[in-house]
Amino acid sequence: MDKLDDKMIIQVAQEEGKHIPRDLCLSMRGSYIVNDWIDIIKTRSAVAGFDLTEIDAGKMMTFVMRHDLGRKYSIHCKAFYEQAFESLECPAIFEISENTLVFNIPKSNFLSE
Repeated sequence: MDKLDDKMIIQVAQEEGKHIPRDLCLSMRGSYIVNDWIDIIKTRSAVAGFDLTEIDAGKMMTFVMRHDLGRKYSIHCKAFYEQAFESLECPAIFEISENTLVFNIPKSNFLSE
């Protein structure tokens, strides 16, 4: 990824984010809702060895993913997840740093279990 410029990384990630999350959810959970997508993010993070912390922040849920793969991976994740949450009609707010992705989602987008 280091050889790609940020614009290309974002373009590829957005294109992937239009299809891959829906396909994953439908094949693994049978539906495509915010709860399913968050569950898959948790599973994929654990399998990849990423730290994923979930913080109850009042009306929002905050997720902090530490990946240690550098800034370009953070850029990719942000664009990919933005597209996924947009397709779910779930407003999400993102922040990135060198090795961390943070996203905030309104609790109102989660189905009660």
